[in-house]
Amino acid sequence: MKKSIISILCATLLLNLSCFAEELGIDEIISIAVENSEAIKAEDSKSGKDEYEKKAVFMRFFPTISLEAKLLKLEYFPEPDKLSVDLSPVLGVLQQSLDESMAGLPISITLPTELPPMEIDLGVPTHQRTLDLTVVQPLTPLWGIYQGYKALELKSEISKLKSELTKDKIKLEIVKVYNSYNMLTDILKLLDESFEQLDRYEKNAEKFHKAGLIDETALYKIKVERAALEVEKEKYLGNQSVIKAALAMFMNRDENSFEIKYDKPEFHEITKSEDEIIKAQESNRTEMLMLNKNMEIQERLNKRAIQNFIPQVGLTFGFKKNWDSTLINPEGVMFFGAVARWEFGFDTARQYYEYQAVKASSVSTELESVKLKKDMTLQVKKLMADIKVLEKAIEQNRTQIESAEVTRKIQEAKYEKQMTTETELLNAQLMVKKSKTEEIANLYKYKIALDELAIITGSEL
Repeated sequence: MKKSIISILCATLLLNLSCFAEELGIDEIISIAVENSEAIKAEDSKSGKDEYEKKAVFMRFFPTISLEAKLLKLEYFPEPDKLSVDLSPVLGVLQQSLDESMAGLPISITLPTELPPMEIDLGVPTHQRTLDLTVVQPLTPLWGIYQGYKALELKSEISKLKSELTKDKIKLEIVKVYNSYNMLTDILKLLDESFEQLDRYEKNAEKFHKAGLIDETALYKIKVERAALEVEKEKYLGNQSVIKAALAMFMNRDENSFEIKYDKPEFHEITKSEDEIIKAQESNRTEMLMLNKNMEIQERLNKRAIQNFIPQVGLTFGFKKNWDSTLINPEGVMFFGAVARWEFGFDTARQYYEYQAVKASSVSTELESVKLKKDMTLQVKKLMADIKVLEKAIEQNRTQIESAEVTRKIQEAKYEKQMTTETELLNAQLMVKKSKTEEIANLYKYKIALDELAIITGSEL
C-alpha cells in the first residue's frame, strides 16, 4: 500500500514538473547553445590571443629605450704602473729658446742637461659606477612592421570569423535535429489517426463477425496491423527521446527541464535565382570572407619579406653618466645621430631563398583558395538541385494523398456492404499513411535544405 502511494506521489511530481517545463523554440535553443558552446569559447579565446599579438607588434612602431646601470668593483692583474715621463730631450730645446730670447742681455740662464723621469699616477678607478640611457627609433624597418601588423589584424578578423563559422555549424546541426523532432511529432499524430481508423475498422469487423458474415481471420488481420503500428510508434518515440537528449547536450541542460516547441513547416518556393544566391555568398558567406582575408595576409607577408633586402636605418639618442671619471672616461657623455646596418653576403642568399619560399606559399594559397571557392559554389548548386527535386516530390506526394484518400473511401464504402476484403481495406489505409508520411518527411527535408542554404550563404532566400 505504501509503495503504491509513493509511486503515485512520484508520478504526480513528475507530471507537475513536466507541466512547468520551459517550452523552447528553435531560436531560443540556438541562442542557449551558442552561449554555452565550449567550441565557441575556445575560438573566442584564440581571438583574444590574436588581439594581444597585434598590440605587441603595434608597440614596435615606437622607439626602443634601454637603461643600463653598472656598479662594479674593479681588480687589476697586474697592478697598472705609474706613467713615466722623461723631460730631458725637451731641456735642450728650452735652453736654445732661452738663449735666443735673452741675447744681448747682461744675464743668462742655464738649464740642467738632464732631469730624473717624472712619474704620474693615472688614477685608475677601483669601481665602475655608470648609468646609460639609449633611445633608438627605427626608420626603414617601420614598413615591414606595418605589413606584419596589418597581417595580424587580418588574422584577428579571421579568428572572429572562425567563431561565426562555429556558430553557423551549431545552428545548422540544431536546425536538422530540431526539425527531425517536429517531423516525428507529425508522424506520431498520423499514427494516432491510423489507430482511430483501425478502431473503426475493428468495430465493423466485430459486427460482421457476430453476424456470421466473416470469420476470425479478419479480426486478426486488424490486430496484426495494430501491433505493427505500436512497434512503429515506439520506434519514433525512442528516436524523439534521443533527439531531445541531443538538444539538451547542445544547451548543457537537463532534458526534463524543457519541452520542444512545435513549428509547422511551411512550403514556399525560393524567390532568388541560383546565380543571385551564388553571387550573394561571395560577399556574405563566412568561409568566403575567411579565404579573401587569408589572401590579403599572404600579400602582406610578401611585402614584409622584401624588408630583408633593405638596409636598416634608424635615429639614436643617448646619455651616459660616469661617477668614476678618468682622463679618458669623462663624467658625462651625450650622443645623438643616425645608425645604419646592412647585412649582405651569405645572409643575402638566405634572405633571397626565404623570399622565394614566401612567394611559393602565396601561389599555393591562391590555388587552394580557388579550389575551395569552386567547392562552395558546387555545394550551393547541389543544394539548389536537391531543393528543386523536393519541390516536385512534395507536389507528387499531395497528388498521391488525394488519390489514396479517394481509394480508401471507396474501399470503406465497399467494406460496409461486404463487397471487399479486410486486406484491400487495410492496404488502402496503408497507402494513405504511406503517402502522408512521405509528404511529412519531404516537407521537413525541404525546410532543412532551405535553412542550410540560408545559413551557409549568409543570405535570405
